[in-house]
Amino acid sequence: MESIISADEIAWTAGFFDGEGCVCIHPINKNSTYHLYVTVAQVDIRPLLFLKEKFGGGIYFHNRGKPNNQPSYQWATSGWKALNFLNLIVKHLKVKKEKAEKAIVFQNTFKIKNKKSKRSLKEITFYNEFRNKLAVA
Repeated sequence: MESIISADEIAWTAGFFDGEGCVCIHPINKNSTYHLYVTVAQVDIRPLLFLKEKFGGGIYFHNRGKPNNQPSYQWATSGWKALNFLNLIVKHLKVKKEKAEKAIVFQNTFKIKNKKSKRSLKEITFYNEFRNKLAVA
């Protein structure tokens, strides 16, 4: 359940996300529909529980499989929740500000079509170019 967040918590979240977070756009099906995701991976689950409480999303366990590696957790949210998250923290970001701004434009520009509809070649090309620009920012 998402709850009220203070200005100090927003600033902390932005700093934490700037250091540990990821903004990405991935295809979600073979029809070239793309989706915005934001994630944070961490071995300590406590900051991720805070993100889940304040912004929704989910927490996922990752066992790295090697005896010397600690298991980790990942908080993730996508789509409109990711957009709301980025809109809230973007003005405080330093490292990921440009990527966050591009992701905000992406999510505001592209509406997910009906699952049965197919993207045009022009749309697919534009998505791919946009995603590549995000990757190099």
